[in-house]
Amino acid sequence: MTLKSHNAHYYQRSPYDFFNRNLDIHFCSVTICAIDSDFYLNSFCLCCKPYTLENQTTPNVRKFVDELLLEYGLSLNTNSLIVRDNEPKMIAALRGANRVGCSDHYNNKILEHSFTVSKSRCVEVVEAFDIIKNIVASFRRSHRQ
Repeated sequence: MTLKSHNAHYYQRSPYDFFNRNLDIHFCSVTICAIDSDFYLNSFCLCCKPYTLENQTTPNVRKFVDELLLEYGLSLNTNSLIVRDNEPKMIAALRGANRVGCSDHYNNKILEHSFTVSKSRCVEVVEAFDIIKNIVASFRRSHRQ
């Protein structure tokens, strides 16, 4: 399958947003993106499907991605660029594919480190974050009663 974009210079096929630890159901979405000659990013989400295999081992993740792409006549090849999170399991599952780390995940890890690690030298930020966490927890408890 090719993306119909008359001025597209760059193609990306990306399975991403695989696992969310806060949910019992995990999902994989496939998005096709192209940057046109005006450097505008055009994105089209093909699908977002629940992960249906019995566990999240590296071979199963790769099998799920390959089968999902095959449904749309796509495959991981030298013309594909995968944007994925930076978990070791995802790195191993997509080994051999052209891949880059997701900037959102990098930014999230930087912020998480700044807000939660006491050695981050962001003492005031860590203290403020702890206060906010306590307030949110209090509101959640009060709504459950």
